[in-house]
Amino acid sequence: ATVTFYATRFPFETTLDEQLRAAEAAIRQVSPDAAAYQAPQQEIASDTLPAHGSVQFIVTRNGQRLYTRAAIALVGAWTIKLRYTAPAADDAAASAAAETSWRMFAAKLDEMTAPPSP
Repeated sequence: ATVTFYATRFPFETTLDEQLRAAEAAIRQVSPDAAAYQAPQQEIASDTLPAHGSVQFIVTRNGQRLYTRAAIALVGAWTIKLRYTAPAADDAAASAAAETSWRMFAAKLDEMTAPPSP
């Protein structure tokens, strides 16, 4: 799997929806065959996680079927993004990749929004 986290402070105001649309456009530009993927429900109920969202796709690169996700949250002035891509030969592999990517993103958000230690 390929995993990249980004933390960006844009010089302009942005919304979660704008960032999700931009991520989807970027994925579709690189992978015109991108087919939307709906993973089983993965939301973790939490009063501490900021508003967040994801776009998920099945793409083909070099003849290989892949699951790819862009997960985004706005934390204060920062836009936090996870880009995750992993082999997904079948739907079970895609579902496992979706679960792994969601857990990674939720853990990072939890870490970033936790109150500081005394």
